[in-house]
Amino acid sequence: FEAKEAKELAESLKSQADAAMPKLQGLVSSLFSGLNQLISRALFDGVWIGKDDLEARCTIKDAMLQWHWGEESDFSIQCMWSETSISTLLAGEIFKGSLRLDGCLQWSDGDVWQRRDGEEETEEIA
Repeated sequence: FEAKEAKELAESLKSQADAAMPKLQGLVSSLFSGLNQLISRALFDGVWIGKDDLEARCTIKDAMLQWHWGEESDFSIQCMWSETSISTLLAGEIFKGSLRLDGCLQWSDGDVWQRRDGEEETEEIA
């Protein structure tokens, strides 16, 4: 190759990669969203209450938290560290939680949740 041909080839390859990148990013985003929902269904879906006060906290379904006051927020599973670690954004603050061996969810602010009556199925909080 001559220098000119090599430069043209490099520019052509860069242009093709730039054109493909949005599609690839969309595919990766879609895959992570699907993974979040599958792991949520297996590990997190259900009605959650405070372990100490037994007060309603939220219902989790398909990687979405519906808080007891009606607001919703999504969460992401922190697959880099563990499929049992999650995080969510609420009122501009990030909260991190980890599913413990006893089935409780321990949050970064110290709150501990348990499923209502050991429920595995998702219901709406009354």
